[in-house]
Amino acid sequence: MKTLQKLAGSVWFALMLAMSNPAAAANYQDWWWNPSMTGAGLNIGQQGDTIAAAWYLFDGGGHPIWLTFSGQLVGNQVSGTLYRTEISYGIITTNVGVATLNFYSDSVALLNYSYDQKAGSISLERFTFAAPVINPEGYLISISVTNTGCANPIDNEVVLEFGAVRLLRDGSTFNFDMVIFEGDGTVGQCSLTATASQHGSLYQGSGSYTCDDGAAGTWSFQDMRVSPDSLFAKISMKETTAGACQSDGSFGGPNLP
Repeated sequence: MKTLQKLAGSVWFALMLAMSNPAAAANYQDWWWNPSMTGAGLNIGQQGDTIAAAWYLFDGGGHPIWLTFSGQLVGNQVSGTLYRTEISYGIITTNVGVATLNFYSDSVALLNYSYDQKAGSISLERFTFAAPVINPEGYLISISVTNTGCANPIDNEVVLEFGAVRLLRDGSTFNFDMVIFEGDGTVGQCSLTATASQHGSLYQGSGSYTCDDGAAGTWSFQDMRVSPDSLFAKISMKETTAGACQSDGSFGGPNLP
């Protein structure tokens, strides 16, 4: 993508990079459930590589119970001791078993469990209950991608940019109108369109892009978190015009006031 040229020594870029904090490579914080098990599920919280999960379910008598566990995420797996907390003449927390979560993608997981002489597994997916609100004014963004496979080898480099993007949604169609501020004071513009789907609090999608410098190609985004306050996504772009670069990285930043 020719518009994404390296910015060297830019005060504005340094400011934008400080304001931006793209999502971790794997972040599973969300509500998860199995659609066939109404009234049960997991609330997963994540800080760094530590995951804590609260599992709400029903016992054999149909009574609601809570089981919790936590552990370190290693690869795509986390294991921990299952604890049941009850109120009976005070709060009592009991070690009742073990649980392991395997995340097979950003939206699919498997819970293996063993407690109270019961064992089994439950397939899980992120629970989608509302579409996040998008800031109509747009977002300030910093962009970080690594270019590979470029027609001109000198373009195979890490590229850092900053700019602004306005996101418009029409059903499953997302349109990104992006303005990129170049180091020489010029402004580049790109239009990116994608068909997107929502998984829990995240979006993913793919489509095409064109830029005013003649660059064009296909692109996709994953793990996009969008709210009135900020937007972050992992992106992959393949230029189909002369540059032929493959660009992989992320963009994100705070809302425009």
